[in-house]
Amino acid sequence: MKSTLLFLTFIFYLNFLSRVIVGPLLPSLEQDMGLTHAQSSSLFMLLSTGYFIAIVGSGFVSARIGHRNTISLSAILIACGLFFTSFASTLGQLQVGLLGMGMAAGLYLPSAIAVISSEFHKDAWGRAFSVHELAPNLAFVSAPFVVALLLESYPWQLMFRTQALLLGTAGFLFFIFSRGRRERGTAPDLVSLGKVFRARGIFMLIFMFSMGILGTLGVFNLLPLFLVNVHNMSEASANALTGFSRIATVAAAIAGGWMADRLGPFRTMGLVLFSSGMLVIGMAFSSGLVLNACIFLQPVMAVCFFPAAFAGLSSLVKEELRNLVISVVVPLAYVAGGGGIPWFIGFMADMHRFRLGVAIAGVFMVVSRCSPFG
Repeated sequence: MKSTLLFLTFIFYLNFLSRVIVGPLLPSLEQDMGLTHAQSSSLFMLLSTGYFIAIVGSGFVSARIGHRNTISLSAILIACGLFFTSFASTLGQLQVGLLGMGMAAGLYLPSAIAVISSEFHKDAWGRAFSVHELAPNLAFVSAPFVVALLLESYPWQLMFRTQALLLGTAGFLFFIFSRGRRERGTAPDLVSLGKVFRARGIFMLIFMFSMGILGTLGVFNLLPLFLVNVHNMSEASANALTGFSRIATVAAAIAGGWMADRLGPFRTMGLVLFSSGMLVIGMAFSSGLVLNACIFLQPVMAVCFFPAAFAGLSSLVKEELRNLVISVVVPLAYVAGGGGIPWFIGFMADMHRFRLGVAIAGVFMVVSRCSPFG
């Protein structure tokens, strides 16, 4: 296995951890700053908006400095955002910090996908992307445990500063030691964007990708709050259950890559979205053992989506446009699945309809499995 892939996976883990740790911290942030559910859920919308802005324009950066330097820059800028956010004392300061973190994180993915797809043969893309997808799954597992174990003894500000140090160091080391082709991205213009939007099924793929993000990041971010407010769990218990439910996803990501290489990426995406959506609906209306079963099975299915999705996206266009198709599909999907729909669920929670909001999200996921791809 190439060392570049392992290094990218480590940077992606720190990148993702810096964002998903906000979910387990949400009950504490609400209490410390006196936030409503809708206000705290808006933090995900700001993260998503910043991510959207940066990922759309990431081609301008990678076209100028190259994909590998863009990856290093992203890590260092996220570290700066984390450090700023750790000093936030008001909702406004918190929102500005998370917006900046989202923007810094948005530079990473198009360049990382371009580097990985250039270093591996097409027949191995599913497996290569599944290794890369270990990063967010490990972040999903570790974030709740970090919060559950440390929050009673250490303030959330220290967690952010520690992550800032790790990310800044990783970004600097990647800049120093990364070797290989100095690929440059394609900056968005009317001609290249036209090629992307004329790709077969691109709009359906955006919708499917939105639901894939909802099934992983969206559900993860709101699950602790759902368990605390609907099922009266303690914050520590909710975070521990959320973390334990993600342990099996590490192996599931590898299985998702295997499925994508054998069943085809688009068929795999449809099967995953249908199964994951049905489990989200079950999660909304169940309790006791059935609820626990849904909580443990849903993320196992959901994480199989992304190795297939990135392989599918990479196959839609030529090599020089791969960073651009990521810059188009992922931000639109991230704003909807990682920000917009979680905000809607938070709004429903304020209306005392938390269960219904979660169920509606599951229905969207089930519907999205319909696809024009063979």
